[in-house]
Amino acid sequence: MMRIEDNQRYSKTQFKQTYPQLSSYLLDQTLDQLDLEDKLLVFARRDADQALLDGQSKIFESFNQQVKTGNVIGFLGYGDEQLEIHTRFSQNDDFFLNYLLQKVMDFELVNLESGLGLSDSYYDFLFYLFPRYLNQAMRKGIYREYRYFEHNDTHLKGTFKPARHLKENTPFMGKVAYTTRDYTVQTDLLYLIRHTLEYLKINKPVVYEYLLQSDESRANLSFILNQSQDFYRVSLDQSIQTNLKKPVNHAFYTEYRQLQLLCLLILQQEKHGLNSSPNKVYGILFDVAWLWEEYLYLILADLDFQHPQNKQRSDGVLLYQKMYGKHRNRTVYPDFYHPDGLVLDAKYKRADHGIQRNDLYQIITYSHILNAKTAGIIFPSLSQHQCDILGDLAGLGGQIFKLGFQIPQEAPNYAAFVQTMIASEKQVKNHLQNFLEQ
Repeated sequence: MMRIEDNQRYSKTQFKQTYPQLSSYLLDQTLDQLDLEDKLLVFARRDADQALLDGQSKIFESFNQQVKTGNVIGFLGYGDEQLEIHTRFSQNDDFFLNYLLQKVMDFELVNLESGLGLSDSYYDFLFYLFPRYLNQAMRKGIYREYRYFEHNDTHLKGTFKPARHLKENTPFMGKVAYTTRDYTVQTDLLYLIRHTLEYLKINKPVVYEYLLQSDESRANLSFILNQSQDFYRVSLDQSIQTNLKKPVNHAFYTEYRQLQLLCLLILQQEKHGLNSSPNKVYGILFDVAWLWEEYLYLILADLDFQHPQNKQRSDGVLLYQKMYGKHRNRTVYPDFYHPDGLVLDAKYKRADHGIQRNDLYQIITYSHILNAKTAGIIFPSLSQHQCDILGDLAGLGGQIFKLGFQIPQEAPNYAAFVQTMIASEKQVKNHLQNFLEQ
C-alpha cells in the first residue's frame, strides 16, 4: 500500500499497479461525475444546502507521468483495494486531521491513540456524523413518499380487493378488504433511521446522548420515535435490504440520501458496509482546505473577524461604491476581514518561501476595496511559527504579510499535539492582535 498525502505527486505507473481498480474509476474524474454515477457513496457535507466538496475537484489527476493529489482527503475502497489519503502534516497518526474534525464538527472524537488505522478512525467517526446528518435532512421537512397500505375494516375508502376480501372476510362480518395509496411519513427510510437510533442507543450511548444536547436534535429525535412506534414489525435485516435496493433519488431530498447511506454503513456494522456491489467505490471524503478555513474562523471568533461565505453568497463586499449605467455590481468574498482594517486570507498551501502571484493580487484587491491598512495570508507550516512582513505597498499604501501557523510534527501522543496546537493558536492571535493595534 502506498502512503498517499494531499497536494503531492506520485508515480502514475506505481499508482496504477498498486490500485488498478481504484485508478480506473477515480483517475481524472471530478466528484460531480462520481456522484452522478453513484460510485462514491458517502460525502461529508457542510450544511443542508451545500456540499462540503467542490464538485469540480478531482481526487487524483494525471500530470505527465505522475498522479497529483489535491485538497481531498479521506479513505476509499474498491473490492479488496483500500486507499487512505492523509494530510501532509501527518506522520503515523493523522493528529492534525483529527484535531480539525474535532474542532469543526464540534464533538469529541474517541480512541485516537488506540492504534487503529485511518479508515478505522473514520468508521468510528461515522457514528458522530449521524446527529448532524439527521438534523440537516429534517430541515427539509420529514421525508414522505406514496405507499400502498392494505386495510380490512368497515371504512372503505380505497380500492376494493375482492380476492383478499373473500379470503379474510368469509363469512361476512361487516369488514371490507381494500387498498389505499397514501402520501405518508411511514416509509422504509423512516424505519431504517429508527433502527439506527436503536443501534446507537445500545452500542454508542455517547452518540445517542449527543442527540439530546440541542433543541433541534431533541425535537427531531422525538418526532422519529413517535412516528415509528411500530418499527419492530420490520426486521433490521429487512430494513437494510429494502433500503439498499431502494435509494432515495428525489433531487429535493439529497440530504436524506446521505442520511440513508450513513445509516446503512452504521447498521451493517462493517467498516465498508456498503460494499455489497462489486462495481462500486465506497468511502468518505473531506476537503481539508475547507476544514482549515472553518477551523481558523473558530479560533478567530473572539477577535471579531467577519467571515463571508463565498459558495453561499452571503456577507460579501461590493466591488463598486457607485455604479454607472446598467452595469451589474460585483461582490467579492475575502476569507476574513476586520472592521479595524485587517484582511486575512486562509490558504492551505505551501507559502514558507513567499506568496504566489495570484494570492498576492487577491489580497491586494481586498485590501484596496476595504481600505485596509494590513493584509496577509495565514497557512499551515511544517516550519517554526513565523510572521513575515513582505513590505509596504506602493500607491495607496498598506502592509502585506504572511503568517505561518506551525503544525507540530514530533508530538508523542494526541494530548501533547493538542497542547502544542493551543500554543500555536495563541501565537497567531497575538500577531493578529498586534496588527489590529497598529
